[in-house]
Amino acid sequence: YKRQDASPEPIQEICEKYRKKLNLKYHRFPENMGSISLVDQWSRCIELTSEPWLWIFSDDDMLEEGCVNAFFSALQKTNREFELYRFNTSVIDENSHVTKICPPHPLVESGIEFLYHRLCRNRESFISEYIFSRRIYKQKEGLVSFPLAWCSDDASWINFADKKGIFTIYGPKVYWRKSNVNISSVSSKTRLHKIKACVEYFKWLEDYFNSKLLKDKLIIQKDIIYELQTKWLYLQIKGQAPLDFHTIIFILKNDDFSVLGNTVKRLTKLLAINFSYIKTYILNLFVNNFKA
Repeated sequence: YKRQDASPEPIQEICEKYRKKLNLKYHRFPENMGSISLVDQWSRCIELTSEPWLWIFSDDDMLEEGCVNAFFSALQKTNREFELYRFNTSVIDENSHVTKICPPHPLVESGIEFLYHRLCRNRESFISEYIFSRRIYKQKEGLVSFPLAWCSDDASWINFADKKGIFTIYGPKVYWRKSNVNISSVSSKTRLHKIKACVEYFKWLEDYFNSKLLKDKLIIQKDIIYELQTKWLYLQIKGQAPLDFHTIIFILKNDDFSVLGNTVKRLTKLLAINFSYIKTYILNLFVNNFKA
């Protein structure tokens, strides 16, 4: 399936060239949804399909020959035990040159183990490497949505892998493309949206831990996870914008008062910023807004 999100590129003409060779189903959406909500764009693409397994694959990325066959072999090998499968990956540039060979994933990994290694920043993960069942997609009520879909895939995989974990398909790889035009590049136009997404993901993780009993093989204390979350959030924000008072105020304005102590207090401790002063600022802001 090829879905075009109202972009100006002549995608339909390209698809027409291969219709006799491939069973292509092309659809062009009249309005651009990805600029508003990338997760909603993915969702409406999924709604136009009916197959039991789903693979969201960006047209920027590439896969090695044999990936599809390897997936169906893995289904047979595992007796369809898992809801979430993935490939190992390498990173390529604009010219399709390999710039990084990512460390291989373990054969099987729980959602909590995946989260732990992602927070420790020693696990790469890209949406194009994952294949998930329609059953788990419907059961979990779709993909988790954050601004620009930033961190949406991580949250979704943690959610989807809740019971059965993630199975890695060894052999052919998926190549994720890093360029100056995709969302993953650092840009002044998107950095504040990414910061907001990171804060929302931070709060989503806290809600996730508070709403379930962890029964994974790897038992990690919540305070360790929270400490890793704080360090991860610190590095994410630092990578997108100058980590100063104004950035913290932006976070506060987009934060929820019920988690003010959880999200911002730990950040301000890292930044050595006086938390009581910021708390007074945001409470005054809240009072003024309430009066207005």
